[in-house]
Amino acid sequence: MVVVTRVCRDIVAVTGVEGELQDQLTAAVSDAERWLVGQAEARRELFSRLEEAVAAGNTLEAGRLLMRANATASHDRTETEMGIADSAAECLAAYAQQRQAALLAHALGP
Repeated sequence: MVVVTRVCRDIVAVTGVEGELQDQLTAAVSDAERWLVGQAEARRELFSRLEEAVAAGNTLEAGRLLMRANATASHDRTETEMGIADSAAECLAAYAQQRQAALLAHALGP
């Protein structure tokens, strides 16, 4: 998304272009802007689902969604997105600690 946004700005800043080339550049920027809107919606949906998984205590889903968020939406996060990702990471860390304690207690026996 960052690269597409930057390229759109660069295309808009091009001067001295007329005719068919100008039409093609305008169409390319228009297509890119539509793509960016779709990507922003997908990102909102991803963080919404992550927030819901954390709230529901669904650690498997939260872990899967956090990995996806970190792989595809780790740059330029909003404050809200950072809060959701941090909450998910904390939830998963707490779950891992609980599992480790349970495994240790089971290994040590009664």
